Amino acid sequence: MFEATGDEAKSQGWTALILDTNGNGKRDDYVEPNQPVDPTRDTRIAAAFYGVAPSPVDGTVWGSVLGFPGAIVRLNPGTNPPATALAEIYEPPTPGYSPRGMDIDRNGVVWAPLASGHLASFDRRKCKGPLNGPTATGQHCPEGWTLYPFPGPQLANMTAGPPAPLRRGTDLGLRRSRGCRHRPAPSSTSRRRDGPRRHDLGQPLLMRIHQEASCHARAAPARTSGMFTAASVESSTRPASRRRGRRTAGLRQTP
Repeated sequence: MFEATGDEAKSQGWTALILDTNGNGKRDDYVEPNQPVDPTRDTRIAAAFYGVAPSPVDGTVWGSVLGFPGAIVRLNPGTNPPATALAEIYEPPTPGYSPRGMDIDRNGVVWAPLASGHLASFDRRKCKGPLNGPTATGQHCPEGWTLYPFPGPQLANMTAGPPAPLRRGTDLGLRRSRGCRHRPAPSSTSRRRDGPRRHDLGQPLLMRIHQEASCHARAAPARTSGMFTAASVESSTRPASRRRGRRTAGLRQTP
């Protein structure tokens, strides 16, 4: 719209995240997050997206929410947003918590690394109970989640818990790549010198950054052509005044 009209105000908008608590399938008057739930009204949730992606299946918008346990949120804009926009919230089951950067595959399945040390997928089609109404408050679809533990070393003096490298984001590269074995596979990045880690859900493949010891992978858009992947990296150890900002590093997959 902005390219067609040049109107900044008309080309942007926002909406509160409203759960359909009364279960009538439409957006109504709602209570605020600090007010008691009213089963006759909808409910606004206080959530900010860390990662966000549109679904290629139905045009809904999904976002990840940091915290404990954290959540992913599905936002359906409806025919006349924001008046028709409705949200759904899904919290990961234990031991998972705090989804970070996320992406959605061509089947509408959400993928995200968790701060608990897991790569998580969420498939809304697996939910057995109602997706709206007074009980749809986050923990109503544990069956939609699948958690894959990340490999990696533990922190010192720890025998359990997430591995030391903290995973930041996930990318599927569905429109740019066939990835490993000629099919899409989720990749995640680390805040250490580990580069993107591609996951064939059983055989993770680590691509480590060797070019510069002061860099770590921050985003991996999985632009794979043959056996080459590009990743965005940034300095992690230089003083802020000397950092050059983000750069692109080539990471070659090794068998």
